[in-house]
Amino acid sequence: MNIVGIDPGKTGGIVVLDPSGKCLEAIPMPMAGDDIDTNTVLMLLHSQPEGTRAVVERVGAMPGNGGVSMFRFGFGTGKLHGIIEAAGIPLDVVSPVTWQKAGPGKTGGDKGITAAWAARSFPGAPIVQPRCRKPHEGICDALGIAWWGWMQYRAGK
Repeated sequence: MNIVGIDPGKTGGIVVLDPSGKCLEAIPMPMAGDDIDTNTVLMLLHSQPEGTRAVVERVGAMPGNGGVSMFRFGFGTGKLHGIIEAAGIPLDVVSPVTWQKAGPGKTGGDKGITAAWAARSFPGAPIVQPRCRKPHEGICDALGIAWWGWMQYRAGK
């Protein structure tokens, strides 16, 4: 079974792990202007084999963010949940603390720790996107989210 890991938000990412835990695909969150590109996400989900599962990071309000930006973020995350459901793929939601325990460990908010873990754990995964010098934080987080899902389903939980 493939696992689709999703870090929601404009700077998020989507990754697909195969049954052996290898990264098959890793892309920044597809956007159409300021909105999630529904068609691209749906096509990616529909291209997955039977038995695929999706894991999305549990999101909540973040201190310092305004009401409008938090509403948009929550709306986008809800949209992702709806797209996954429309694709007929079972969905799990995982908190950042939980998926980090399965992968990079406690990060204390340091995205560099997750990026270093992703580079070690998934050699060849496109965590540094074309024309960029730094790892894509959304893809690195999505790898951690997918890894948590892979660990859960591999163990039969």
